[in-house]
Formats: sequence, structure tokens, C-alpha cells
Amino acid sequence: MPRFTEALEAFLTQRTVVGDTALPMHYAHVECLEAFQVGFRTHGHTGASLVSETAGDWHPDWYVIALTGLDDPIFIAASGAEQGYPVYTAVHGAGRWDAVRIAPSLEQFGRLCRRWQRRRMTTTSTP
Repeated sequence: MPRFTEALEAFLTQRTVVGDTALPMHYAHVECLEAFQVGFRTHGHTGASLVSETAGDWHPDWYVIALTGLDDPIFIAASGAEQGYPVYTAVHGAGRWDAVRIAPSLEQFGRLCRRWQRRRMTTTSTP
């Protein structure tokens, strides 16, 4: 497992839950990031590798950092450190993985999640 930056540790520690099923609801624990890859990078029963560079397969560079309420993965590419780890998602259960970039960096994604969380708390607490 590659060594990630403090930015990833900070993001995972904040564990911002917005309350929307399309956004992160379940976060990896920093010390258990490898275990969070089961079902994506490795088979859950056999431990066999599921990574491949074939289009539609789980790419060797991808690491799941959170799951949405629909169990879709939120992930980063290990090689994206210089860009601040762009954030991606893909639909779980579609028979293939088609990554969609949802934020230009992990820091910006964290800020957006916190903003959405505050907005949701403000609109739900107002009668």
C-alpha cells in the first residue's frame, strides 16, 4: 500500500457525513485503509487480486477512501498526490468500473462536503 499524505489522513479523520446517499457516508479508518479495499482491489472471500489495467476493471492506482450511502466507492489515484488527489466515484454493481471525477482535489472535496453538511443542517433546522 502506498504511503499517502497528511491531507488524506485529515480527510479521513474529519469523516464529514452530509446525509445524502450519493455522498460519503462510510469512511475508511486511516489505520485500516487496506482492509477497506476488499471487494474493489481484492476478492472478499479468496483474497485474489481484482486489479487490472483493462478498461472497466479496478485500476491498480485506485484506492477507496469512502463509500456513499449506495455503496458506490469514493476513491483517489495513488499517483495523484502532486495534484492534491483528484476524487472519483463509480457506480457499484454495474459490471464494470467507469471512474467519474467528482472533485479536482481531496481538499476541495472535503470543503464541499463540509459546506453541504452546514447547508443541510441549516435548512433542516429551520421551521
